[in-house]
Amino acid sequence: MISATDIVVVGGGPAGTSAAIWGALSGRSVTLIERAEFPRARPGETLHPGITSIFEQLGVVDAVEDACTRRHRGIMVNWGGRSEVSQFGASGLNEWLGYQVGRADLDAILMARARKLGVAILQPCRAVDLWFEKNVAVVSTEQGNIAAGYVIDASGQATWLARRERLQQEIASPPLRARYGYCALPEEWTDSLPRLSGDSTGWWWSAPISSASLAWMRLTWSAYLGDKPDSLADLRDLGPNFGADVTWKRVRTPAGPHFFICGDAAAIVDPCSSHGVLKALMSGMMAAFQINSVYAGLHPYKAAVHYGRWIETWWKKDVAYLSALYRQLDSGWDSRPRIVAKSD
Repeated sequence: MISATDIVVVGGGPAGTSAAIWGALSGRSVTLIERAEFPRARPGETLHPGITSIFEQLGVVDAVEDACTRRHRGIMVNWGGRSEVSQFGASGLNEWLGYQVGRADLDAILMARARKLGVAILQPCRAVDLWFEKNVAVVSTEQGNIAAGYVIDASGQATWLARRERLQQEIASPPLRARYGYCALPEEWTDSLPRLSGDSTGWWWSAPISSASLAWMRLTWSAYLGDKPDSLADLRDLGPNFGADVTWKRVRTPAGPHFFICGDAAAIVDPCSSHGVLKALMSGMMAAFQINSVYAGLHPYKAAVHYGRWIETWWKKDVAYLSALYRQLDSGWDSRPRIVAKSD
C-alpha cells in the first residue's frame, strides 16, 4: 500500500523539521521520517543571536527562550596568542545575546511544532529505498511506501539521497574529524562566556550550557592530541566522548526533479564556521519554499537551479573564510585541490 503526500522529509534534525514546518505553514501535506528515537547526542548548543528571527518565523521562539539555560553577550577568543572578547553587538536599543540550548531540547521543540502543524511523523522509522516514477518520488520505509511530489533529504552525514543516486561530491579540505563531549562544572567555575582557542595544531571550543555542565569540541590537523583540551583535563566527563567527520564537502547537485537536499547532507564545513544550526534551519526552509513555489507555478528547473546556487555560494564563502582563518594559525594550512567524487 502506498500513502501519498506533497512532501516527504527524511531526517528529523533542525534541517528536516524546519523543512517540514515551513512546508506545513505553506499549506502542504508533509510526512517526516526519522530513524532514531530522541533524545540523541548532537553538538550545536551555542547559537548566535541572529537566529532569533528564524525561530520567530518557525513559531518556536518562545519555546526556545523557555528552554534556554543561559544567554551570553559574546565569545572569548584566543586565536594564535591574541585574546579578545568578540561581542555580538546590539539591535536597536537591545543588547544581542546568544542562546545556550541543549540539542535534545531544540530537537524536541522543533518536532513538537511540526506535529502541531499536522506533519505526519514516523519515528522511529528508517527510509529504506528511493525511486522516481512519473511526476512523483517514492520512498520505501519500514512502515510502507510513500509517494510524494518532492522528497527532501535532511539525513545529515548519512547523505541518504546522494548515496542512492550516486551524486557527485566536491571536497575542499583534508580529512577532518572533530571530537566532542560534556563535562561536569565545579562550583568554583567562574567562566560564563563560551571560549574559542586556536594554535598551530588546531582549535578547541568550550561553553557552559547549564550551571552544572560544559560542552567542548576539538579539531586538530597536525597530530592526534587526545580528546579534551588540556584546560579541561581535570573536569569529570558526563558520559562518553564522540567523533564526527567534518571534512569540507558539498553535493554538486543538491536539487533536481522531485528532490532537494538540505543541511549537512547538502554541504558541510567544520563547526568553527559557528552557524551550523542556523544553516540547517535556513536550508530546510529554503528547500520547502522552493517546493511551494513549484506547486504555485514556478518551473521546477528554475527552483532547483536557484537553490543549488544558494547552497554553493554559502559553502564557498565558508571555505574561503575558514581557510584564511586557519592560515593565521598555521601558514602551511591549505585546502587541497578540489576533488570530485561519487557518493558511495
